[in-house]
Amino acid sequence: MKFNVNYNDLNTLRRLIKRSPDKMRRVTSKILNDMAFATRTEAIKNIKKNMIVKNERFISSSIFVGRANPSAPIETQKSSVGALARPRFSGLVEQELGTQTKRTRVASLAARGGTKRGIIKRGYRMDRLSGIPKSSDYPGKNDNHRTIVMLIILNRRRYKKPFIVQKHKHLRPGVYKFFRRRVKMLQAFRPKNLQPARKPWLEPAYNHTVNTIGMQGLWARSLRRYFK
Repeated sequence: MKFNVNYNDLNTLRRLIKRSPDKMRRVTSKILNDMAFATRTEAIKNIKKNMIVKNERFISSSIFVGRANPSAPIETQKSSVGALARPRFSGLVEQELGTQTKRTRVASLAARGGTKRGIIKRGYRMDRLSGIPKSSDYPGKNDNHRTIVMLIILNRRRYKKPFIVQKHKHLRPGVYKFFRRRVKMLQAFRPKNLQPARKPWLEPAYNHTVNTIGMQGLWARSLRRYFK
């Protein structure tokens, strides 16, 4: 691939850098930051388009931009885009890189109100389930028997809150609840599938920004702003 270089413009830029280094640092940092924010906007679009987003405000607050420092030397300036990792949020690393999830629990449709786009109900979250019944609290010959005893007792009491099944030959370990006297899972412990579908969202966003932002116009706008 051949590139045509306008040496007059290049020499003009060199003279500007030498004559006004402070202003040029602001110019280059603004360009980097404009590109980063454009990439962030496109990344959020990709996430909404290719994944199930249950809380748009959460995603928006999780995708961050690290701004370039306008007072730093030009050769050291950098801006960044990424996702903040939180206690219950990996930052969508698995989707971007195709790695295995580190999640140890997965909520079911029942916990989300019957829809994939639903947010898990507050009363079904693990941080709100301390002290709830679990199968090891009940008597029995073995783990399977203890679970059976727990289910019988809770069902007789018409117990309506969540409980934990730790081991049973027909029930996976997890959080359960009676729905019309039928046992339904709310959260699965040690999920079977640790490999979510790979859906890159950041790299395509960066590539789209580079290909569509128009670097010449970006330079022109930034130069006009600081060299009026």
